[in-house]
Amino acid sequence: MLINVYEPAEDGKLLVEWMKEDWQLFSHSRMDVAHAKELLSEIFDDGDIVRKTFSPSSTYKSEGLLRWETLRDELM
Repeated sequence: MLINVYEPAEDGKLLVEWMKEDWQLFSHSRMDVAHAKELLSEIFDDGDIVRKTFSPSSTYKSEGLLRWETLRDELM
């Protein structure tokens, strides 16, 4: 469901980069992009999805990300 926020785009970023930036996932010092891509390909059972570039979907409108950021900030 999380990846539905993004859609394939030639001028976008890797899904791993979006998840690191938007959701602060894979933030451990040993979880570099290569390891995160490997983990995501295992989770999605799709090695190609981690090689494609994405951009935020213009059709997906939600306050979920804003609420997530607020919750994350409060917890920190």
